[in-house]
Amino acid sequence: MERTTIAAESRAVTDLFTALQEMIPDKGDSAKLVSTEIKDQFGRFNTFAKNLGTFADGHASLDYRLRNGEDAQVVTRQLLKSLSWFLQRGTTLSIGATFIKLI
Repeated sequence: MERTTIAAESRAVTDLFTALQEMIPDKGDSAKLVSTEIKDQFGRFNTFAKNLGTFADGHASLDYRLRNGEDAQVVTRQLLKSLSWFLQRGTTLSIGATFIKLI
């Protein structure tokens, strides 16, 4: 079974953050508050990814640097998958809330 790279998992998280940002309406104080919080968390994730070299090429990449550290790879992937799960749940809830508002 072939595993995805840490970079691919991180790209998936980035895509989910972007999708979630696009789903939040720009009307109302509570929506603006949620939108600001999502942007802040997305910024923190990008800082984390950049500092670790998640999207770097070659020997600077996190995948390369953890190539011999199976435990560190597993933990990193688990953290990214957990974050993806929460973001997917957020997009699902956001879609549901939008649907309810339409009814």
